[in-house]
Amino acid sequence: MSSSNRPRIDTADKAQSPEAPSLTPPTLETLPAELRLRILLSISDVADLRAVVRASPVLHQQYLLGRKKLLGHTLKKTLGSVFADAQALQAATSLADFGEDVPSESIRGVLKRHLDEYVAHRFEPDILAQCGVEDLVGIASFYLSVIQPLLVEVPALFLHRLDASLEVGHLSNTERIRLLRGLYRFQLFYDVFKCETTRGPRDLHFSSAEKLGMFFTIFEPYEVEEIHCVYLAMRAKYLRILEIVNPRVRRAASVAPPGDWDPTNCRCSSLANSPGCLLSSLLLPLCCLLA
Repeated sequence: MSSSNRPRIDTADKAQSPEAPSLTPPTLETLPAELRLRILLSISDVADLRAVVRASPVLHQQYLLGRKKLLGHTLKKTLGSVFADAQALQAATSLADFGEDVPSESIRGVLKRHLDEYVAHRFEPDILAQCGVEDLVGIASFYLSVIQPLLVEVPALFLHRLDASLEVGHLSNTERIRLLRGLYRFQLFYDVFKCETTRGPRDLHFSSAEKLGMFFTIFEPYEVEEIHCVYLAMRAKYLRILEIVNPRVRRAASVAPPGDWDPTNCRCSSLANSPGCLLSSLLLPLCCLLA
């Protein structure tokens, strides 16, 4: 074919031909909903889940669509075997709401049933099915505001008893689970028996033998020791506070056998009789507690 017979290409048409569309890099928000759900389900810590859903409106909406599933799944991975303790503590928040006219034996029965249910469901694999969305939100809120900070604060208090120069390193999973158990069960003990000195009938009193039989016998000896370690941290904290208020407190505590003088006992300290979470006082500076 001669050059005269070849089709001529108009340079003007070539200049006006459309360019290839540029590819937009994919983002987390532009992924399909199924992939976003898989990503949220892969998060293993509830603090990370909170950070992610607060950082993106799209992921926040995705979270709201499956809130119970996502929050429950992440809490189970965050707390592991301690989730049952967290659930029992959440259910115990209303145990002290007894009127003055409620008989003491009725209150004892309510507390006993609560602890029996806790023991019965402690090792159930489908314990999440017993929790509503509000329960899960309460568990997550308590973990993020109280328990998570104490995972750093309490080991520091433990080490300070040995050597004030020691710094807290990374907790192993075993150490973390033991500390979680101690923290949740210490608070559970307080929530179960605080009706003794708050709004319950004035004649309601639990002896040491009753508390031992109702609460501590459901745990193994090493688990009781975990609770006791948290108690020692609380006791040391309260002693520091009360010593500032009155230096004679230290002298009174030094001459009393361990357990006889208990600054965390509501009958001995008005600080412990304040509403709210007893563990949260570990997070407050002395000036806040004394205000």
